[in-house]
Amino acid sequence: DMNAVAYRHNERGIRSSSMFPEPNTAIYDSYMPWTYFEPIKVDIEKMPAPDAKYYQKFTKKPWDISTTELMEIQARKKYVHSVIYFFMWLAVYFVLPKEKTFIGTRGSDGKWIMLPKNQPELF
Repeated sequence: DMNAVAYRHNERGIRSSSMFPEPNTAIYDSYMPWTYFEPIKVDIEKMPAPDAKYYQKFTKKPWDISTTELMEIQARKKYVHSVIYFFMWLAVYFVLPKEKTFIGTRGSDGKWIMLPKNQPELF
């Protein structure tokens, strides 16, 4: 029997595939689901704001911020950067000149001959 090798007996003589020992359930005197517990009002007193050691460059506001404010600032920066990249993409794809196509021959003046677009009769 392959299970006899794979699954060892635990303290109660029962085979289990769990690598953890069985919890001691004798410490719970009764079965009580978590939904029956009454909520407790917890008063957390807010700590005072720290003394401002650093100030922002333009607004001169104190630069001691909470984690939430930092995440908001970073999200704004990401948004502004994405807008900048979008406009750069627009410039590259629609404003800057396209790569031109040439025939591999030179004209009488020595310049490369341009291909007229969608006019094969002019070739």
